[in-house]
Amino acid sequence: MKHLVFVALAAVLLLGCTQVQTQPGAGSVPTQKNAVAAPSDAMKKDASAPVASPVATDGLTGTPSSPAMGQKAVYVPFTQASYDAARTAGKLIFLEFYANWCPTCKQQEPQIEAAFQKGIPANVAGYRVNYNDDETDENEKNLARQFGVSYQHTHVILDGAGSVKTKSLEFWSSDMVAQEIQKVAG
Repeated sequence: MKHLVFVALAAVLLLGCTQVQTQPGAGSVPTQKNAVAAPSDAMKKDASAPVASPVATDGLTGTPSSPAMGQKAVYVPFTQASYDAARTAGKLIFLEFYANWCPTCKQQEPQIEAAFQKGIPANVAGYRVNYNDDETDENEKNLARQFGVSYQHTHVILDGAGSVKTKSLEFWSSDMVAQEIQKVAG
């Protein structure tokens, strides 16, 4: 089932669709102190799955789409290839350092997903980077070292040149995620 969800999400991303439907209440933040939202199954890594590109295409020819064609920012699990492609394209990059054992990370995740679904500028690529959990790979460890990340649920926003513009451990609502990205995007 999890593989099917990931394949469906990959198909949506690769075909350039601009709307993703979720189950009612799937993106809400728990109101009970000890309740924790489960991370999205679509955000779990599957090493055998194809790498989604942060560049939207028209869905027919593979040609990069323009904002007028519905290009939309994406928030996907980190892969080195996708991150490198976004850097090469000069995209603004949002990184969320996430640990699958962290309750704060699990509460933050639906807020980030909601911000990207609402409409982050198309020149932004967002990545959930595993940090000090059983899914963290060597590329993710190197990325954490590169940006001096020493704690999970750290948000890092890079400008198009790759310079760190924002680094925060605060809990951000979906509106705050969008606002912080917009500050850097200009």
